[in-house]
Amino acid sequence: MKKFLYIPVIIAAGLWSAGCADDIGNYDYTEINEVSVAVDDRSPEEGKTYNVVAFIDNIDFDPQIKSSLGINDESAYEYEWRVMPLGAGWEEIDAEDITVCTTRRIDQPVTLSPGKYSAFFNVRDKATGVVWTTRFFLMVRSVTNEGWLILSNVNDKCRLDIVYNRSETEDLLAHDIFQDVEM
Repeated sequence: MKKFLYIPVIIAAGLWSAGCADDIGNYDYTEINEVSVAVDDRSPEEGKTYNVVAFIDNIDFDPQIKSSLGINDESAYEYEWRVMPLGAGWEEIDAEDITVCTTRRIDQPVTLSPGKYSAFFNVRDKATGVVWTTRFFLMVRSVTNEGWLILSNVNDKCRLDIVYNRSETEDLLAHDIFQDVEM
């Protein structure tokens, strides 16, 4: 019976001594370029919701890229802006359908349907392939939510103006929204 008691003690002693052996692993690491977006009023802020009005406002950001290794050349990176409905799964959406811009700066009119959207600004370091993402949200509203539609006849041509109440103190005006439409 005493033989069986010694076996666990021998195994435990063997495991303990193996834990004290010298570690000969590979620790030859190189530092990678960590990219971040400068926090200012021209850059999208991580997690922030931006309220925009469809067909009136622009998505307008000019983010400045910060590099831990001081690589400031724009050609060292690839940029991508993506917008997808909030709560949609990646497997349900084609990446080409949600990519709205592939430049660092974006200045495009909001043509999305009213609703809530997740938006992503991706920066890919071409040298390492590492992608850094800033996620933010868009709350898209329609000009017909609250305000006035003004239909008039100007020189025998139909004209529609919209006065949209963005807030209690701010109104947006959209003049002659049918100007490029043949009636």
